[in-house]
Amino acid sequence: YISEEGVSKGMASAKRLVPAPIDRETERKISEYAESFFREIGGQGIARIDFLLSKDKQRIYFNEINTIPGSLAFYLWKKKKVSFSKLVDRLIELGFERYNSRKNITNVFESNVLSGFEKVGGVKKI
Repeated sequence: YISEEGVSKGMASAKRLVPAPIDRETERKISEYAESFFREIGGQGIARIDFLLSKDKQRIYFNEINTIPGSLAFYLWKKKKVSFSKLVDRLIELGFERYNSRKNITNVFESNVLSGFEKVGGVKKI
């Protein structure tokens, strides 16, 4: 954010409008895009996904996804009426669920990438 005087004061001085002054359809589209992007990257837990809206409010632009946000930006959760302690509890539950679902998974990768090295002595026979 750069002030009218041309001085950058960082995001701390930026005006925050929460909730954003957008219509329900735009909000629905942004939520849909955010959920889709999160799924596509295999997201787990929490992320903050930033979008930009054109001045005429006709075009939505994806800006970035923060999979490890430096701050949970709790003010963004007030509209959803989620308390900070419930949010943290749910994130911990999700972590345990993911751990338990993956702890017994074994990944196997079969390849013959070294098969040609037998002739040059690069593979030891057991």
